[in-house]
Amino acid sequence: FAEQAPSTFHGISDFDVFTGEPSPKSESFSAKAGELICAHAEKDSRICAVTAAMSLGTGLERFKKRFPSRFFDTGIAEEHAVTFSSGLAKNGMIPVFAVYSTFLQRCYDQLVHDVSLQKVKVIFAVDRAGFVGDDGETHNGLFDVAFLNSIPGIKIYSPCCFRSLEADFNEAFNADDCSVAIRYPRGCQRDNVKKLRYDTLEFSTYGDPDSSTVIVTYGRLTSEAIDAVDQIQDAFLVSLNQIKPIPDEAVELIMEYSSVFFFEEGNRSGGAGQSLALLLSEHSFKGEYHLVAVPDEYVAPASYSELIDKYDMSAEKMAAAVKG
Repeated sequence: FAEQAPSTFHGISDFDVFTGEPSPKSESFSAKAGELICAHAEKDSRICAVTAAMSLGTGLERFKKRFPSRFFDTGIAEEHAVTFSSGLAKNGMIPVFAVYSTFLQRCYDQLVHDVSLQKVKVIFAVDRAGFVGDDGETHNGLFDVAFLNSIPGIKIYSPCCFRSLEADFNEAFNADDCSVAIRYPRGCQRDNVKKLRYDTLEFSTYGDPDSSTVIVTYGRLTSEAIDAVDQIQDAFLVSLNQIKPIPDEAVELIMEYSSVFFFEEGNRSGGAGQSLALLLSEHSFKGEYHLVAVPDEYVAPASYSELIDKYDMSAEKMAAAVKG
């Protein structure tokens, strides 16, 4: 089966050993992103998709078949893909570069010189953001927030669910000429995100707003934080959808609490948690601030559940941290 479909079996999960068919799964963030990109491309002929030999992994197979003249595969050359996307944008196209977080690391120079300095609109669909689990040190997407935070003119969204993912792509395609990174994890959304109150495009909330403690997080960890709030009961959750810039309204809301716990599935140094700490300091925040993120190390292979437990980001570890 692997000889007949090498791309499919490059990173295969459970499958039927007699037929080669993958085990049925719920819709993934990657597949949903590919669907949304196609939906926008149906309405706007300027939209094109770029991949660096990862059309299957990033959910672009449907786009490739539906819009072959607007689909570009640069091969394993992410740096060129970014520069090429900048050229497409300069010539009136709206390119979407779909890329794994870990491979976007190769493109820092191009992000600065060919995108940011040129003030072009490129949409980065940043797949496999956060822990990728069994793929190990080379594939965890833990650094993109930190290095994108340092580049002027790039807005960052990190949706926790398909509803936010759709809103983020709508905003990215319809916004002014500003580059946008939309980062999302491997796998599917959890049903408990339906509990969230979608206050604005930029953030959502859950729990008791009259509590003295607020949990702040973003992306997939929102599901763990919802479970933690249910365990604690006396806590409030702010789930950031836009993490660069962190919206003023979210900062003002978080300022109302005396104890803030930020949980981040990414590198501690330069991440969104440190950005929020600086903003709170600039607003003369007098409460306690606790940041739980990945320390200065590479993450060894393990399952996602094992990793969030090891790095104190599971619902149980969140609840324990808040309870003290």
